Amino acid sequence: MEVSDLTSDLTQQCRLSEVEGIVVTYVNSDSPAGRAGIRRCDVIMEINREPVTNVDEYNTALQEAKTSQRILVLLKRGRSTQFVVVALGEKK
Repeated sequence: MEVSDLTSDLTQQCRLSEVEGIVVTYVNSDSPAGRAGIRRCDVIMEINREPVTNVDEYNTALQEAKTSQRILVLLKRGRSTQFVVVALGEKK
């Protein structure tokens, strides 16, 4: 999965409005994130209940969670928000 800070181009491209977080720019459908249902243009707002407003905070949150088998992600898709659990190390 690849993510990016919110930019005006991504905001327009993904039709985002009034949101804070980072934008998912690419997801391999066979990755843990893809299997959890995360899609391109989703906005990640929290990792394990910690706010994420830029890529540096995202990377820090992932480093802190790397010993965990599962990561709780709050994301915004369209007008709705939802939690998804990304199971690390699990295979299809």
